[in-house]
Amino acid sequence: MAAKDYYQVLGILPSASADDIKLAYRRLARKYHPDVSHLPGAEEQFKAVNEAYETLSDSSKRRQYEQQQTRPKPTPTDTPKTSTQPAQASRVDVDTAFFEEISQPEIPDTRRSSAIFNSLFGKKRREKTVERKVQPPLEPQEYHLTLQIEDVFFDTIKAIQAPNGDTIQVRVPKGSSAGSRLRLQGKGVGGADLSLVIHLAEHPYYQLIGQDLYLDLPISPWEAALGAHILAPTPTGAVSLKIPPDSESGKKMRLAGRGINTSTTQGDMYITLQVQTPPATTAQQQEFYAQMERTFNWSPRQHLKTTR
Repeated sequence: MAAKDYYQVLGILPSASADDIKLAYRRLARKYHPDVSHLPGAEEQFKAVNEAYETLSDSSKRRQYEQQQTRPKPTPTDTPKTSTQPAQASRVDVDTAFFEEISQPEIPDTRRSSAIFNSLFGKKRREKTVERKVQPPLEPQEYHLTLQIEDVFFDTIKAIQAPNGDTIQVRVPKGSSAGSRLRLQGKGVGGADLSLVIHLAEHPYYQLIGQDLYLDLPISPWEAALGAHILAPTPTGAVSLKIPPDSESGKKMRLAGRGINTSTTQGDMYITLQVQTPPATTAQQQEFYAQMERTFNWSPRQHLKTTR
């Protein structure tokens, strides 16, 4: 019989298939590789595993090896009738660390690994279906946070009451849009993550579309007719706006860079002029409008065709 039992080295049966041999070799080579293993004697064991695999993975070498294994043992010429040493039972060294490895989920065929395990112990085990209670990952819990438009023009810190009872400070990054989400790890009930959904409150005079900001700006008749310099509000502070003479309602003015800006893109602000007339509540104010009518002799509907 050969000096080494290659099947025992790889921990497989002599009836093992080529796939069984390859699977056992990969597992043991990974276990005993000198670059990663700190087990005592790992290098020698690695050499033994390679030697066994080189023989058993080659069909012709495996056949020669098995023929050598089946040759009758030589009969000793001088067999002592009595022995002063107690008889020792034959023993098979079992590498329990190997069985721990092949039981891990990463093995593609767990039934094959079980067969290897059973064969090395010389008996069949009753197969049992083991049901493991696997805790499914917790779904993120939603928390809705409403911001003002002015908030998303800056990095904003908001204090919120998380579902798990904690009061936490949340940093909302500049440029967050309606519907965007922030994930807060472990801040939900039971350790689940918290998905913070951003909403923007309706503003009394701003409208945010994408990164561009829109504003309807009221002006007086004399500002529209004569031109003027007025202050226009923006989320980052008031700016001086030059109204050109003879401006009309609906005229649009663009303020470059006054929208939401990020490291890669820039938004603008668009102002639409809205000419508004003051109310005439006194006799003097009403007479002033009458005087304007006589002075201008003008109708804003001159361009419209009417039947009457």
